[in-house]
Amino acid sequence: MFNPGKFTIGIDDAGPVERDRMWLLSVTSGEMYGGGMKVNPGAKIDDGLLNWAMLHGVPRRALFGLVFLVRSGKHVGKPGVLMGTAARLSVDAPEGFPCHVDGDTVRVTYPVTVRVLAGALPIVVGGTG
Repeated sequence: MFNPGKFTIGIDDAGPVERDRMWLLSVTSGEMYGGGMKVNPGAKIDDGLLNWAMLHGVPRRALFGLVFLVRSGKHVGKPGVLMGTAARLSVDAPEGFPCHVDGDTVRVTYPVTVRVLAGALPIVVGGTG
């Protein structure tokens, strides 16, 4: 069974903050993932920022209802849901806490840092004939 953990999170240059009973920390560049889960409504993929959403301090029984709200982005402002933007996040979580990258579970050694690398991915847009 999945259990929450104690995280230490640093956002940009702010000092680290501890969050107890953390269920999820999602870091995205866009607003959706997982086949339409609107985890970070309003996120802009080209603004040079990471968007983060965390869920902490809520009882297990509240999780099921929140999942349905995420589909439409209506989880924003609910108890235990915090959201924001950053250029860099550092995350320390309990050893073995699951980490997913683009839908795949990956092994990580905490702490990890996530940051924006502006211009790191060239994109070519072609016209239609």
